[in-house]
Amino acid sequence: MDRQKQKQQLEQEIAALRRELDELLASLPKHSVKPTQMMRIEELEDLIAQKQATLRSLEP
Repeated sequence: MDRQKQKQQLEQEIAALRRELDELLASLPKHSVKPTQMMRIEELEDLIAQKQATLRSLEP
């Protein structure tokens, strides 16, 4: 896969992860957040950060 296609793929994946994160954050109750919800939020944030780092490494 060439760099441009790889960058586009990463951008799409980041956008999808951000949408999922936004939806999850919007659905959180004001009280009593479940540990599994917090774990998923952290997982999504980590995945986004990893993909952003990979994307930056592809920049000239």
